[in-house]
Parts: sequence; structure tokens; C-alpha cells
Amino acid sequence: PRNRGEGGPGMAAAVVIKGPHTGSPASRANRRAARQEGVQFPEPYTGSVIEKAFTIKDVPTTDVLRSTLEEWGLDTREWGTGNTKDVGKFWKEIKGSEAGLEVWKRTDGKTMVVRVTHVLRAKVSSPDAYARGIFLFNTWQQYGDGRKRIRNGLLSEKLTLEEMPLSKNCHAVCQRAVTEEEMQRIVDSSVRIGTGAPAPEYDPNYRCPLHVVHEEFVDHTVEIEASKSYPGLMTVYHLYT
Repeated sequence: PRNRGEGGPGMAAAVVIKGPHTGSPASRANRRAARQEGVQFPEPYTGSVIEKAFTIKDVPTTDVLRSTLEEWGLDTREWGTGNTKDVGKFWKEIKGSEAGLEVWKRTDGKTMVVRVTHVLRAKVSSPDAYARGIFLFNTWQQYGDGRKRIRNGLLSEKLTLEEMPLSKNCHAVCQRAVTEEEMQRIVDSSVRIGTGAPAPEYDPNYRCPLHVVHEEFVDHTVEIEASKSYPGLMTVYHLYT
């Protein structure tokens, strides 16, 4: 269980949910990567264009992906050591449409290999609370073994490349994020996992009582940073609010 809410960069969408005791009030969102009008890349990447976007057909195996990365000047020999992930993990992200691989050409003529991800961050609220500007916030998270960590962010859910452009899939994405992922199981706010208080058992017949009745796009931002998991690789985060 978690005290709801969580963060991520990208397009803004306010999500209103309807539960057993709420009323009701649908909207649109965004489009993909570097050619999109209105998406501003931070310096020194402003003005960059996508020279090539790879699909799983271009990199059908881990070895082909490794060779492709090396062809574009990326040294992967240290991947998989220490706290880093290996090439196979990145290949699985591409195969599962959890991340994309692109080559960008910067305004200075240099090319760079980037990993691309899309993240939804949502302001989740009931219709009544939404009218008053009140939404859920994920203050903490607890794991099944009882460990707890502070989050302090909006509801956040990683998107797949198949769900892009978000403008065509906004409602389905918000519905999945709320009812199938982040808020799938609703428990009393007093619930804590610990000695003598195990995590709730999985019930295959349980159905989340919430559903999304309205979603509204607010913002799309882009953050670019060096990947800690894949040394030498830059990661582009498309954040949708």
C-alpha cells in the first residue's frame, strides 16, 4: 500500500477518478519526440533532430544491439558491472517497448546515442476535490517485506512506446495507471506492513472500485541526463502531466 501520488517528467494530465462515493465530470494529450512542435529540449540539446530511431527489427538480438551501440561510439564493456545494467537489460526494454533507442544530431553537428522513455505523472482527484484544487500525493511507499521509503511526488507510471502519441491514448493510459497499476488495491489509510501485520494477500477476484471519468492534459516537458544504469548513454525523459 502507498499513500498515493508520485512524480515523473513529461506531459501534464489532471486525472479525476470516480469511486463509490464520488460524482463525475475527458480530454487529450501529446505526441512523440524531437520533431514535435512546442517541445523544448534543454541546452545544449536545443535544436537537435532525430537522425535515426531504432526498432526491435533493427536490433533483433542483444549482440546486434551491442554492435549498433559500438558503431555509434558507445563503449559498453563496463555495462553490467557494479550497479550498472548490461546490454541485455536495455535490449529487453526495447523489446518490451519500455524504452526507445535513437541517434540525435545536435546543432554543432555532433551525433549522440540516446535512450528514450515516456512517463505519465498525474494529479489524481475526485470530482469534488478537483474543483477545489486538491489532489492525491504519494508521500511514502512500503514494500512487502516492511521496508519503507519516502517518495513525496505525484502518481507516476512508465508508458510504453505503443501508447504514443498520448493524445490518442490518454484515457486508456490514465485508466491503466490508476486502476491496474498504482492504485489497483485500495486499503484503509491506517494499514501498515510489519510484524504481525503482513501485506494483504492477492485476491484474483478483487476489482478496483475506481475509474477515470475525466483527464486533462496540462504540460509536456523533457529532461535529459546521463544514465546511471548504462554508463555513457544519455536518457531522455518525456514527462507528461
